[in-house]
Amino acid sequence: MTSFPPSPTSHDDVETLTIPKAVGNGRFVLGRTLGVGGAAAVLVARDTSLDLERAVKILRVDHDAIRERFLAEARALARIRHPNVLRVMDYGETDGTPWMVMDLATGGTLAHRLQDGPFRSIDACSLMLEIISGVAAIHAAGFVHRDIKPSNVLLGEDDEVWVGDLGVIAGSEKLVKRQWKTSGALGTVGYQSPELRADAKGADLRSDIYALGATLWAVLTARAPIDLSLVDLRPEMLERLPEEFRDIAVHATHRNPDLRYASCEEMARDIATLHVQLDPTAPSVDVAMSSFARLRRRSGKTESSEPNRGAFSLSPRPAMPRSSFGDSTVKSPAMWSSVAPLLWAFVGATMVLVMVLTVAWLL
Repeated sequence: MTSFPPSPTSHDDVETLTIPKAVGNGRFVLGRTLGVGGAAAVLVARDTSLDLERAVKILRVDHDAIRERFLAEARALARIRHPNVLRVMDYGETDGTPWMVMDLATGGTLAHRLQDGPFRSIDACSLMLEIISGVAAIHAAGFVHRDIKPSNVLLGEDDEVWVGDLGVIAGSEKLVKRQWKTSGALGTVGYQSPELRADAKGADLRSDIYALGATLWAVLTARAPIDLSLVDLRPEMLERLPEEFRDIAVHATHRNPDLRYASCEEMARDIATLHVQLDPTAPSVDVAMSSFARLRRRSGKTESSEPNRGAFSLSPRPAMPRSSFGDSTVKSPAMWSSVAPLLWAFVGATMVLVMVLTVAWLL
């Protein structure tokens, strides 16, 4: 895995880029601003070709490391096709300003929704299954998100749920030409796993599992999570959490990565099981888990039995045994069982013929 450098804590020493009026050779005409962060702004844009509204994320600062990270995020999102991952339709640069075109999340972020209060337990199960499914797709594509939190979960007007903002991902070298070295912490306080807090280089897919557990806490309490890795030392920390979710939250946020869920699929199965217990009309566990099965089939991977390898690991087919004579493949036992009777019949007939000829010769 390669890692992208964190943004500078201050942008006072970098130039501000000019936001163009349109991008994509004029196809996407920029309109009102939806939000502004330290390094980027998100604007509503009119897709003049399809007459639709899109969201366009524009880089605001001229800094090589931030530019590389921005483009790496665009390349990563553009590769992932999943209903719970924010889709990037196009990306590029206009007059030196990088941009990416995304689905428009008209429902805002999950963080904004939580200002209205916590989710009911049944609704929290449905929501978390969608979020976890999106994160599993990111893992299956070879990336670690490293900043999962409610403000990076986007909502659509038809109840769509998208995981977005892969700005601090770690991923395949195939997408990043330069090898970055990171020091210090990445992510957001409360959602950072202990190993991510200590050193970003020590993070793997289990750090995302921790963040999913912290997000579950936020969804059910409408409060920012505290250091959930200490919950076994301070069990009173769980008092705000509905009792039926406590085992799942503790398992996901254990301070020892080896004792967390080994994959998104494992965590999702426990939530899907709980969902059916809380609501008999909820989709069955098999139905709820079907998206994970499709992910594995599409990627040719299986659920990992090695947590340090992440949510999914390659499952190569076992090699056929080879004979000691040349490179020919040894026949299977089933084939031998069908051929053996014929061989024995041939041997028997040969022996009878030899005996008859021997007796005739003696006479």
